[in-house]
This record gives sequence, C-alpha cells and structure tokens, in this order.
Amino acid sequence: MNNKKMVKISNIIVLICMFLFIYWLFVLIAGEIFDLNVFGITFIDEVSILALFGILGLMFGALVMNIVFNLTRIAENHSDNERDSNFNYKILLIIFFSSFPLMFGGLILENFLTNVKKEKVLVSSAKSIVNESYQIEKLLNYKFDESWIEETAEIISIYSKIYKDFRRVSVIILDEINGDKVFLEFTDRTRFNTRDEDWRLNKYTYIREVTEDERIYLNEVFLQNEENIKFTSNNMGYGLFQPYRKDEKTIVFYFVSQ
Repeated sequence: MNNKKMVKISNIIVLICMFLFIYWLFVLIAGEIFDLNVFGITFIDEVSILALFGILGLMFGALVMNIVFNLTRIAENHSDNERDSNFNYKILLIIFFSSFPLMFGGLILENFLTNVKKEKVLVSSAKSIVNESYQIEKLLNYKFDESWIEETAEIISIYSKIYKDFRRVSVIILDEINGDKVFLEFTDRTRFNTRDEDWRLNKYTYIREVTEDERIYLNEVFLQNEENIKFTSNNMGYGLFQPYRKDEKTIVFYFVSQ
C-alpha cells in the first residue's frame, strides 16, 4: 500500500473521528440541557467516558499515521481532483449539518419511549408493594422515635432487595418542626450508631429537600387527599411518587430507578 492510499485512509479516519467527537458533544450537551435520559444510561458515566477515549484514541492514531508517512496532498490531475474534492466536501457538509436536527429528534423520541416504558415498569412494581405487602400498616403508624424509624428501615430494606427494578426506596411523611410543615424522608440506610455519644434523634436530619413542583404535589397528597402518582425523569434517572392512604393516615413511597 503506497503513501497516497495511506493518506486517504488516515484522512478518512480523522474525519470520521471528528464527526463522532462532535456528535458525542452534541448528545452530551442536549442530554444535560433538556434532561434527556435515553438508552437506559446517564450521559455522564463510564460508557460515555470510554466512548470519548476511544474516539480520541482513533484520532490520535490516524494523526500518527499522517506523520509517519509524511502525508502530502499531491495528485497527478490536481485541478480535476480539486473540483471533485470540493464537490464531495460540500455534499458532506450538507449531510453533516442536516444530521443534527434528525439526531435531536431521535433523542427526544427515544427519551419519550424510554420514559413510557420505564413508567409502566415502576408503576407495576409500586402497585405490587402497595397491594401485596403485609407490613405497610406498620409504616402508617408513624411516630418519630427510634423504634418506628428502625423498623421502617428494615421494611424498606426488604422492598429494595425483593424489587430489583428500584435502585432506592424511601417513605415520605408530613410532619412539623416548630410549627412549620416539613416533609421527612426515611430510607433503608436509616440506622442508629449507638456508640456515638453525641448522636440524638432530630427531625432536621430527615428533612427532604423538594423542588417547587414536588412541594405542590406532596401538599396535594397530604393536605388535599389526592391519590395520583407522579413520575419524574431526568438525566440522572427515574422517580415515582406513590401515595398510600388508609384510615385518615397517609404516607408516600418514593421509588428511584436507573
């Protein structure tokens, strides 16, 4: 294989790598700005980082090939090749820039379809917990003390192990601190370190930070007896709020899935 063919091959590799790198950046930025979650993975994770290193590695290898073979663009029919090259580059640029709207539309569609599928799975698993669990009654008998919190952690731990669709399960309760209504959240990681002499039971430890949209929803559930579920999706994963009410007592399960 002569130098001219190697020039052509290495240039093609560099061009493809440049396109892939730009596409990768486009997908990354679009995912972060529009909170897209597609293909079942987050945009900033090991997969995207490995893809980036792979693209850069190919690009670096092609550049080394250019240096090794002392690439120069010399052709016998310079004028004819130049016209053909300009024509090809124009078509390539048109295709390249036209691909971004199509790619963005594909990301939006994939995000929508993924959300629909994921919501069905989460709702089905959440209903299974609500309808089949014999320990929910214990969660309803809320009392802010070590016994209830420890028992709740054990129950949630069982849910987390049985239902693999969930990465995290928690229970949200409406309570008050100095007259102000707050939402407290309890998970399977709630454990007490009895060897810590400075430890003391404090509601501030369990306050859940909520967005305005979540606050409105939780207020409707706890104060207006709404029973609608709430599904959330962003580039960090999926979430599902599942209310449960019985005998004027209300709790809200919060399920998180990747």
